[in-house]
Order: sequence, then structure tokens, then C-alpha cells
Amino acid sequence: MAGKIRTRSSTPAATPAPEPIQTRNQGTNPPAAPRTVEVITAERGRVIAEAEALQTRSATQALTEAETTQLDGLLDQAEALNVELTSARRSERLAAQRSLMTNPARPAPVFTPEQRRSTANNDAADEEEAMRIWMRSFTDDPDTRSDAAYRAARGGFTVGSLSARMNCNYGGTINKDKRRALSKGGVGTGAETIPNTYSSKVTEYLPYFSPILGLVDSETTSDGNKRTYFRVDDTALESAYITASSGTELNPTIPDADIATGSVDINVFDITSGYHKLTRQVLRDSGISLTDKVTKAIGHSHARKMERDVINGTGNGTTAIQGLLQAATNHAGAGVDAFTQDVFEACYFSMPLQYRAEAIWLMSDSAMQKARAKFRDTTGRSLFGTTLIDGVEFRTLYGRPVYVSAFMPAYAANAKSVLWFNPRFYMLRLVAGQSLDVLREKFYPHLAYAGGAAFGGAWLGPTTACKFIQSDAAPDNGS
Repeated sequence: MAGKIRTRSSTPAATPAPEPIQTRNQGTNPPAAPRTVEVITAERGRVIAEAEALQTRSATQALTEAETTQLDGLLDQAEALNVELTSARRSERLAAQRSLMTNPARPAPVFTPEQRRSTANNDAADEEEAMRIWMRSFTDDPDTRSDAAYRAARGGFTVGSLSARMNCNYGGTINKDKRRALSKGGVGTGAETIPNTYSSKVTEYLPYFSPILGLVDSETTSDGNKRTYFRVDDTALESAYITASSGTELNPTIPDADIATGSVDINVFDITSGYHKLTRQVLRDSGISLTDKVTKAIGHSHARKMERDVINGTGNGTTAIQGLLQAATNHAGAGVDAFTQDVFEACYFSMPLQYRAEAIWLMSDSAMQKARAKFRDTTGRSLFGTTLIDGVEFRTLYGRPVYVSAFMPAYAANAKSVLWFNPRFYMLRLVAGQSLDVLREKFYPHLAYAGGAAFGGAWLGPTTACKFIQSDAAPDNGS
């Protein structure tokens, strides 16, 4: 037999055969637990190693009949193990499919204890990462992590969609006094009022770029449907004694003091910030706040458009934005030929006393320059004072703040370049949510994005609480 490869012998064995392979459910024993693929593979490797050792020895010396029978038994055992291994693998595949039917479509993300804390910072980080993943998906360098799409969806973005709807409720209002009152409900450290989400950043940037938007009354509505608001005139509002009212003590006449003088329907109108540019380096650099860059550009654009229409809108609130100049009345009934102290004092006192405490002056830059040059005492000191409001220094005139807007008409013939009004009577209506759209071709190879929003506005107060000073056809242009 030396030098020959052994094959299975058909000669009957002269010695007892190896013990048969144990199979399940022999005799009356209970069914054995199925063996795993790992156990079967390990046993099969041992059996094959023993068979190869006998086969190698047969190349140099003849095997005895017992060794030949052992070799045949090992080969039979290896083949039986192959059958069992195939069955075990099939069982594991079936178990995996059965598990997919009962498990979630995506595995639950694993968070560290630090990440599990439910704080606004975590929400902001999730939103920041989601926006970055979404915007990078439109470049040649997308986020290729297996869970990138899931992370984007968790922050409200759908990878591949050209538009996203941002969660932006403006904190209910952008009026600075209302927001200050709401912030007092926090824990008191001040950290809870730091803007870090898209919504809070937009709410911060709008009145930052346009202080007028932070002074007028405002509210956020959940939809863009037309809303009805009452016009208010509480000039003569005053309670009365029942016994002193008309009628008798047993049958008094209650004074009719309804402050609502009418109503106005305020519609909302869609605006877009126009396209802004983002470089691919910014999208890749996680150290740069993408949310801050986006909200700053969009907030600046929206604030300027809103301020322009709040001042110059020519609608009635339903047809279009109603501006302050549209709602205001001339303090004197005619134009003035020059800015004098008498003119401004007459305008100041034309407003009822109860409205002046919250009233403000609003001027164009050239009107402010003209007034400051004119209003000086005998020693040459300016009659404009200064005051601190929330840590910011403002000019004052007759004790009330003076604001300057680039959208007020410049000092010129027939121009209404000065407003004196109570801002709490103007209603700025905002619709919750903002849209964000991307365009790859606009600034290729960089990315373009545009923000969308909706707002409306109208005057709800008495005409006596909104006055303007208008120049005549030939105003004094001297200093």
C-alpha cells in the first residue's frame, strides 16, 4: 500500500467499527438541543485533521486494517458533520429573518450618559448635525456614515429633498418685553435664554437686525389663515360708581365702555430671503456653527423686509401689510417748512397722555441729522438726551427713545420723515415654521440656500396714538 492514496475499503471490517455518530431523539431520551455552527465547525476540523494525519502516513507506510477502517469512519463522520453544518446554518438564517420581523426597522441608537441628558444643547447639536448632513448630501462629499440619513431625519431633514421645514415658533413672540417676562420662568442662570436652536437664533436675530420688530406687538400663529383682530381705543376708558351712574340704585345703567371700535383681518404673505452662499469647506468643518451662519443671513434678510413693510406697507392688513405711515395721521394737519422745537413739541402733545409713556420717535437718518442740528439750547448743547435700555445707549427726545431706520423717508419736500407712535398698538403676525431650500447650480461649486417665512401686520390702535411730521413742498434745507 506504500505510496498510494487510500480510498474507502469495501472489505468488511475485521475489527469493531467506530462508535456511531450521536443523532437526536435516540431511544426514549429527550431531544438534544441543536448544536451551533461554531461547535459543529470545530468538531469537523478535528475529524478532518485526524483523517489527514492517517492519509499522510499511508504515503510512506502501509496502514493496518484497523487504521484503514478508522480512516473510512473519519471520512463518514466528516460527511455527516457537513450535513449537520448545512442544517445549522439554515436554522441560523431562518432565526435571523424571524428576528427582523419582531425587531425595529432600525436599531435603537446607543447614547452615552452625557448624550442622554435632555437639554436644549443636545437638541441644538442634533439639529446642527442634521442640517450639515442634509446640506452635504448635495455636494460631492456627502456624509457616508451608515446612520447619516437617520441622524438627519431625527433633526427634521430628509436626505435628498431640496426643501426642509424648520421648526421655528419665534418663542411665541419677538416683542422684547414679552420675551423678557417669559424668560423669568427659567432656572435663573441665564443659560436657558441663550439662543442655540434654529428657532431661538431666528427669534434673536430678527429684533437684533431690526429693533423696531422687537418693539411692536407680535404673536405667532400655527397656520397662515386669515385672523380677525379688534381695533382698540381705550382713550376714554374709565370705571364708574354704580350709584353715580345714570339710572337708579336698584336699576343702574352700566356705562358702555367697550374698548373695541372695530375689527381688522390680518392675512399673512410669503417672503424669501433670496439665495445665500455656503462653501463646501464650511459644510465639512464641524467647528463652524452652520445653524448660526444660516440663521444670521436669513434673519438679516427677513428683518429688513419686515421692517420696510411695517413702516411703508400700503395695504390694510388684508390686502397687504399695513404700514405705520399708512395708519398715522398728520399731527398738525399740514406740512411744516422747518424742524423746530415748537413743531416737535406740538407733535409730542398731540398724543393722549396715557399713550406717551410707551411711545417712541422713529426718524430717517437725514431727519435725525436735521433735528440734532436744530435742537440746541443757548449754550449750544443738544436737546437730545441719552438713556440706557437693556444696557444699550439710546438717544432720547422729551424723555422718549429715538430710533433711526433706513426705511423711513429721507428729509425732503412732502416727506413724512418723522413718526411719533405707541408700538404696542401695531400687531406683527408671524406664522410658525420656516422653509429652507437648496440649489446646487446657483453658486457652483458651492451650495446656495434660501429661507422662506410668512408674516402680516396692521395697526390696531387709535389714530391719536400714531402721528407723523411731514415737510411742506419747500422745506428749509439749512442747518
